[in-house]
Amino acid sequence: MKRLVTFLLLLAIQCAVSVAQDRLRLQPIRTIPVAGENTNLRIGPVRCDADQNVYFQVPQTRPVIASGPVVKVSHDGKRTVRYSLSTVTDFVSTGTADFSVSDSDIYVLTQDKSGRPRIVKFDRDGTVDSVVKLDTVDVVPRQLGVFASGEYFVAGYLTIGTNSAVRSFAGLFGHGGQLLRAPSLAGDINGPKSNDNSHESQEQYATSLDMSLVAGEDQGNLYFARLSSGGPVFEVAPSGVITRMYRPVPPAKKAEMNAIKVAGGRMAVVYLEQDPKTTVMAKVLIDVYDLQTGEIIRKYEHQDPKIGVSLACYKPEQFTFITADEQGHTMLVEAGL
Repeated sequence: MKRLVTFLLLLAIQCAVSVAQDRLRLQPIRTIPVAGENTNLRIGPVRCDADQNVYFQVPQTRPVIASGPVVKVSHDGKRTVRYSLSTVTDFVSTGTADFSVSDSDIYVLTQDKSGRPRIVKFDRDGTVDSVVKLDTVDVVPRQLGVFASGEYFVAGYLTIGTNSAVRSFAGLFGHGGQLLRAPSLAGDINGPKSNDNSHESQEQYATSLDMSLVAGEDQGNLYFARLSSGGPVFEVAPSGVITRMYRPVPPAKKAEMNAIKVAGGRMAVVYLEQDPKTTVMAKVLIDVYDLQTGEIIRKYEHQDPKIGVSLACYKPEQFTFITADEQGHTMLVEAGL
């Protein structure tokens, strides 16, 4: 009996060690200072283009409190470009709701003062190329993706009726802003109960819808994610049809989904695990899925303040984070094994 207990104990220890070693630890490999950016204040998702240039939003307080310009940082940190809605002369914007990068062109999702959603396209140098007015008046736009065809995938929520009930929305829009398709997001997060139209319930639901993002295009598709603990993540074809839904499994009970990055047929799902009892930086957990099989093929982690928690660029086995040093200077950090 003692031998059996000893064997089972050793087996349990071996399994625990195996599980612990299953997750690969990321280390900082190269730190790149960003010229002219001395702030660690960033809003919303951080994006990347095919040349590993990094894009993020900074806050603004005038003329209204809202998300401000999109900033592009070259991969070597030596050049920055700002894409500001204040340079648009066609209308007065309420601020940046979201932005998308496609072939190094920048598309910014916003609304005019009347609430009409608009998409502003900027050239690489920060000048305004065009403005598209979307063919809808009831949608509060929150997420934007751009297909290679130039058509737009926009998500957000609808306000319905006199009680301003909130319902999720997703739509494919053409080059001229016309609505081409409004796909059903079967399996999406649940809205308020049908008999609960309270302002508080609607506001909580709208907030949960805001916690979403559209990952960049990969193999022709976009990936629309709800940043709840288990997603879902929708694969959106260029036709606007939802072709697949993924439900990533959180790696720990207190792990919250923070971002997804898609490249090379893989999806890197980033989680933050924070211990509320300490002031230690959250542990970053990254599960990499094969998009064809839906299975996890790599697991990474780190808890190094020098790397930070904001994953900007991902290629298979390559990670670039954006963070700030103790003086507030923005830094790009390449991390690996």
